[in-house]
Amino acid sequence: ELVAAAAQLLSPKDVRPLAEQWARLCCQGPRERAGARARALFSTMVVPDVCIALWRDCASMLPMVPADERAAFAAQIADFVKTTPELLCPALEIWCAVWPHAEGDEDLVLALEQLVQASARTSKAAGPAVSLLISSFAHAHAWATHVVTAAFGLIEATVAPAGSPW
Repeated sequence: ELVAAAAQLLSPKDVRPLAEQWARLCCQGPRERAGARARALFSTMVVPDVCIALWRDCASMLPMVPADERAAFAAQIADFVKTTPELLCPALEIWCAVWPHAEGDEDLVLALEQLVQASARTSKAAGPAVSLLISSFAHAHAWATHVVTAAFGLIEATVAPAGSPW
């Protein structure tokens, strides 16, 4: 929590050295402490530039954190895509990696909706993630009703013409 607070308070140019330090720490030390270090690393991803610079480190540390933290990270990256389109494909890869472990997570469904919107429904990049969501409907009986509704809305949005208000 202290690392997250520091990352929020620092200027964007000062966040990167903090994030790089945590990325180095993630690669060192005992494996049983890797989860805590990974959480600290993820908490420094407060600006898209830092996320881009340390993308490989974040992706490699993703399995070290609990599913809910993976889902939060995927949702955070989806937010960055609005202003940093080059994160679209990496964000979709992370979404696909996280979804099987957090099926039915509302934040992930909403994140995928953002990613579909960011692709302006003209790119096929979101296709694998949407297909993964569709295949998960076999387990939708265990999801909250509003999550199922959001997922159906997302599917409908993927077939809407580009630029249409859905």
